[in-house]
Amino acid sequence: MSEFQQGGIDIKQIVSAIGIGFVVGAGGILLIKRLTREDETETHRLLQKVVLNVSELRKEWQQFKQQLQEEKEQQLLQVQERESRRSKSPWRRSYRSAPTTSGSEDEFEEAHEDISPPEYLTYTTPPDPLLYKDAREEEKYTAAKLIQEADQLFLGSYDDINKSLVLMEKEAPKFPDDAQVLWRLAKAKVLVGEIVNSQGDGERQKELVYSARDDAEKAVGLDEFDAEAHKYYSITQGIISDWVPLSEAMGIGKLFKFHLEKALELKPTDAYISHLYGRFIYTLANMGWVQRKAVVTMYGLTEPVSLDTALKWFKKAESLEPGFSNCNPFYMAECYIKKGETDPVAELLEKSITFQGNSVEEVELRDKAREMLESYR
Repeated sequence: MSEFQQGGIDIKQIVSAIGIGFVVGAGGILLIKRLTREDETETHRLLQKVVLNVSELRKEWQQFKQQLQEEKEQQLLQVQERESRRSKSPWRRSYRSAPTTSGSEDEFEEAHEDISPPEYLTYTTPPDPLLYKDAREEEKYTAAKLIQEADQLFLGSYDDINKSLVLMEKEAPKFPDDAQVLWRLAKAKVLVGEIVNSQGDGERQKELVYSARDDAEKAVGLDEFDAEAHKYYSITQGIISDWVPLSEAMGIGKLFKFHLEKALELKPTDAYISHLYGRFIYTLANMGWVQRKAVVTMYGLTEPVSLDTALKWFKKAESLEPGFSNCNPFYMAECYIKKGETDPVAELLEKSITFQGNSVEEVELRDKAREMLESYR
């Protein structure tokens, strides 16, 4: 007889005590090593420990199963009690047994006394209809909210304009196919570019404006009939033309002119677009004769490149929206000064001081107008 049998331990008894159902149900696998040396007392000790551990596990498993069964029975009793209450509820009985066409008023009241709606009839907060909006409709709503907030910030202080860029850089990537979002992103970069340049960071302005040009170009590609997209693409090209060699600036100038004229065509009543076109003519009119001739030929300009033509566009802008920006009367004054006609200059400079405008350029021109006014009063 082996040592295991002498010690009262039998392999078959161990397997039987464990039970196949326990081993599978617990998700475990019991491995019993075949013994090659029956006199290995250490193995005998370990096996005894395994038997004790398995016995404890089995006991815990049985307790767990019993607990689950008790909870299940408790839940079943609760369901049965609710069903019993509902079947006896006067709320339900009123629909079946309450008198409808006959019987006294007392009988009717008795049938309905102590009626109260069961819990499952209690009203809840109605679902938010926005949760069921079409995904595309919801996207448009969010884009519209972003546009509204950005437009409001554009009208504020330098801090507000800086906030507009933070907002647009964070939210605009969610709407890569929305031209109106993209050109506003370009606008925010242009405006902040002016601010950082006034603070001495010209490199940061270049970074912003080149990036803004890409945004505006995408906006134009998405919607060729959006006048503002063409306007800001033109503006960025105009700014960049000051940073590149003349040969490159001439090519950029063609793009500036094309998109500015497209913006004029799409939105002829926009005062600022007319002002920009006047600035374009004003810049060309102040070039040397040779350069001016070359530009006229290259750009295919049909109307005279002169100060009078620039004045015509400035006056048109003012007629479309009087007082829209103090830049307009300032450049009108500049035209008259260069023409040698100084009589209207003082009045125009005073308008430049009092007219609205909070961009960097408008603030700078307001200060410059104050300095010039002393000479033309």
